[in-house]
Amino acid sequence: MEGREVDILAPYDELINRIVVKQGDQVQEGAPMAVLQKNNYYTDLYIQETEIQKLEVNQNIGVHFPYLDKQAEVTGVVTSISAAPQFASLRMSREKGQADLSMFLVRISMDSNAADLLPGMTAEVKLDEITD
Repeated sequence: MEGREVDILAPYDELINRIVVKQGDQVQEGAPMAVLQKNNYYTDLYIQETEIQKLEVNQNIGVHFPYLDKQAEVTGVVTSISAAPQFASLRMSREKGQADLSMFLVRISMDSNAADLLPGMTAEVKLDEITD
């Protein structure tokens, strides 16, 4: 088996970010060979308990990127809703002067190719624009 070349297929169609192995390396089955650059980005939001009923998993939602050259809106998908960490609830309640405010962490995924997005860009979701 020494010196044998094998074509490797990626589990999905993405760009190669980094190749982990060098030509001639012996590789065990299942070992990583390359790091792929995913085209799927996400944004995490902290949503108050009073507003969380407007959102549900798999719901499409508009995500605005106000600082792109052309203000862009991308359609995202709510991928998860969970109770927010305690620090978020405490911080938000102190800022707004409310006691015992429950917060939820909402993750929204979107395709980075849709608007030339880069990691770390400011994203906005306008809950008042959501229709039930």
